[in-house]
Amino acid sequence: MILTAPGPWGVIEFCYLYLEAPDNLVDAFPLPNPQTRWVFPASETPSLKQTLADAGLQESAIETLVNPARIVTTDGKVHVFPSNDLITSLNPATRGGLYSILRKNRLNPYHSNPIMILSGNVDTWSEDSGLRDSALSTIKKLAYDMNGVLAFSDVPLLVGKAGGEAEARAIFKSMTRVRTLMARLRIDADSDVSSLVDYWSTGLKLRQKDIRPLFYAVKHTQGAAQLDLAHLLPAFARRLLYTYPDGTMMAQGALPDCHWTTLNFFNYDPQHYYLDTRNATSAVLENFEKVAPPYRFGDVLMFMDNDGFARHSCNYLAADIVFTKNGRNPAIPWTLMELSDLQKIYLVNAGETQIQGYRHKKAIEAGK
Repeated sequence: MILTAPGPWGVIEFCYLYLEAPDNLVDAFPLPNPQTRWVFPASETPSLKQTLADAGLQESAIETLVNPARIVTTDGKVHVFPSNDLITSLNPATRGGLYSILRKNRLNPYHSNPIMILSGNVDTWSEDSGLRDSALSTIKKLAYDMNGVLAFSDVPLLVGKAGGEAEARAIFKSMTRVRTLMARLRIDADSDVSSLVDYWSTGLKLRQKDIRPLFYAVKHTQGAAQLDLAHLLPAFARRLLYTYPDGTMMAQGALPDCHWTTLNFFNYDPQHYYLDTRNATSAVLENFEKVAPPYRFGDVLMFMDNDGFARHSCNYLAADIVFTKNGRNPAIPWTLMELSDLQKIYLVNAGETQIQGYRHKKAIEAGK
């Protein structure tokens, strides 16, 4: 267990665990084409050689890539088909530089949304995954640094090395692994229950009648020194935690994303109005005010890019632990994460995004 610094929330301990999407969900996705494809805008064709050279590719590799037999231009896009040998020959620095260029184009899905190995250790990330040693060796060889995070993008190549469809499916499923937290609040005889209740009810007295008896029960029960953080989440968020979108959600016409999740955090039943990003944005502007750290339970954290667009949002819980849904992808669950991990994923440390906190106006009024 990892022990966090104490705060108005109390003292929290947590451990890491890894979730994989369920089989029925993974089976609904087509397996990737084992032939790797890199996509560039057709407008960049005249400078493609220079782009590849700037990324660190050798001249012989560049000439192989721009060979007319390996390029297809259609619908304003240039499709380049590198061989597996060329991919594996790239050194880590060149791979990182090239893949940072590919990441800018959403038509390169495994580069714009790479597998993030937040522990920095492939063996830790893959523990109990069932991946063969040969697959793990490939991941270790082709993983690269993405602004301080170990990332992996060569899923097509890896799937292509499978011994059959069953193994290919197993590999594809392992690529959905995400690191989350299981966290508990420590409560002992010296715990100030009134202060804890005030923090975990956001100052709005939300759920006080539910959580106050629970805090006292844990405090006065021998051997019951921890309370799972899941019990302190509002009802809807508690139902979502560690789960994946189901068919009912998919039937709404758009899959839940981070903003839908953030704005429904305190709702008993979700408002699907927030599935539209514009509606979610207007709701934040109308009902919330900007706040600076330290953040409180339920605060909305927006990850704003340099153009003022909200690339992500999540709810602050305590001790820099957040409740989050990282995108609309149905293979991504609702999880608890460390804020520092989200900063890596959404490139806060790289200067591409900044975090802005928002607090509901009612909570601000209640705290005055």
